[in-house]
Amino acid sequence: MASIEPIIEPTKTEPTKIEDPESSERVLARFVRLDNVIKHPNADRLSIAQISGWDVVIGLDYAKQGDIGVYFEIDSVIPKQAEWAQKQGLKSYTIKTIKLRDVLSQGLFIKMCELPFDDCKTPEDEERYLKLENATNLLGITKRKDTADTEHFSTRKGKRDKVITARLFSDIFPKIPKTDEVRIQSYKFLLDEMKGLPFYATIKYDGSSSTVDRYSVCSRNYEASNKTHFTDVVEKYELFKKLADYPNIVLQYEVYGTGIQGNKLKVTEGQRIAVFSVWETSETYHRRRFGLEEMRAFLLKIDVPMAEVVVEGDSFEYTMDEIKALSKGFYPETTNHREGLVFRPKEPIRSERLRQLLSFKIINDDHLLATKQ
Repeated sequence: MASIEPIIEPTKTEPTKIEDPESSERVLARFVRLDNVIKHPNADRLSIAQISGWDVVIGLDYAKQGDIGVYFEIDSVIPKQAEWAQKQGLKSYTIKTIKLRDVLSQGLFIKMCELPFDDCKTPEDEERYLKLENATNLLGITKRKDTADTEHFSTRKGKRDKVITARLFSDIFPKIPKTDEVRIQSYKFLLDEMKGLPFYATIKYDGSSSTVDRYSVCSRNYEASNKTHFTDVVEKYELFKKLADYPNIVLQYEVYGTGIQGNKLKVTEGQRIAVFSVWETSETYHRRRFGLEEMRAFLLKIDVPMAEVVVEGDSFEYTMDEIKALSKGFYPETTNHREGLVFRPKEPIRSERLRQLLSFKIINDDHLLATKQ
């Protein structure tokens, strides 16, 4: 069940740790029980395994409903030197979204008997592994690296300048969570937690996330001190100046435009920002995140752009298929598929099961196919 996030969180000796499934410890491989297996509509020798919100194309009779195995999410990199991996006959060891006979397949499912768990010989053993949930480290799975993750360089006049100092994000903003959202397909139960709540959804911009207060600016993982896109937008929008009177305020936003992720929004000059979170911290309490209307009012007051809200309502009632449909679309005045949407309650609410504020992203399948992810 979801519960209202306390406005005040008590100060602790160590900053509160929030479980972060999309961080560097993202659960890329998990023990699962197949929800269902259905016939492939266009191929007699293929089936479709349904796992939470994901569909994975498998061989006919490879597995049946209720079977236990490991599901590998898109972005997973399988260790190609591992004997169990070599036996799978994979064309690529990086798991991506693909179409097989006009059906979207997202991820990989492998049965327990084909994995290197020598002590897993009986159905009771499989049930024991199922309770572990996370198989990422057990199988040596890593996350695919791409330009969004590689924040160490910025292209300038044909050269690459190092942009990252030694200081970590957590050193600069110990009370603020990283700019991550969980994928709803992996955490389908969040649809039930959102049900009936006032909600809103913003565009997910294809750029680089950043965090700023009145003194410092960070990329997703590090402090940015040299002149980069991260520092450029701070100067362009005068963020240090605008936050000077707000010592406890932290902004999180997406930087997008020229030189970033192929400039999917076709910004003609420089970079822009779209704020998606405003946080307040204090010596007397841990942190709180602004609700939608409070965020709108504050950003209007300091004249800083907010991420576009594409849908909002008084009661969240969407199904998985409906939010997948909502995620589709193009960035304004372009032919580029938008990356997706981020859904949140209008007022911050804590998910007790997720152990962090209730929020999730839905990635546009057309975007994944177009960008080969």
